[in-house]
Amino acid sequence: LAMSVKELVKPPEDFIGIVSPYNRCLQTAHKVWTLTGIKFRVRRAVGESPEEVHRGRSTAILKKEEEFACFDWSGFNGPSLNYDLESEEEYMARVQMFCEGLAHNKNYLIVSHMRPITHMTRILAFGGRKEPMTITNASLTLIEDGKPVYIGMAT
Repeated sequence: LAMSVKELVKPPEDFIGIVSPYNRCLQTAHKVWTLTGIKFRVRRAVGESPEEVHRGRSTAILKKEEEFACFDWSGFNGPSLNYDLESEEEYMARVQMFCEGLAHNKNYLIVSHMRPITHMTRILAFGGRKEPMTITNASLTLIEDGKPVYIGMAT
């Protein structure tokens, strides 16, 4: 996946990286950073819902700033980030608000999970309509100028 990103994001300095605070996403973004130099911001907004990952329980995600010192952790106000349970409506509103906050004249590389990426892609490409698409595990969705360019491209 990181090698595919290296080939697609040229020049890498034109991209803003955003990554979920979950460990697998941090590890993937770190590999991308190593190959491309893209700077990543760790943001809860692109993270999976606690209901999906923690079987309906609130949880705290530890700040791994020492392990991933190359990332911007300014979204964390302390040693951990609390992920409170959220309803489906709250989850969708969080993802919608994130998408609305993206600058339309910027390029983003977002490392997240299947569910948030699927919803972000639907919001950005189709205005939230449930258009058919395939986003597989370890796939690549590239956003340029506020619109998805590659959707669910398997790597």
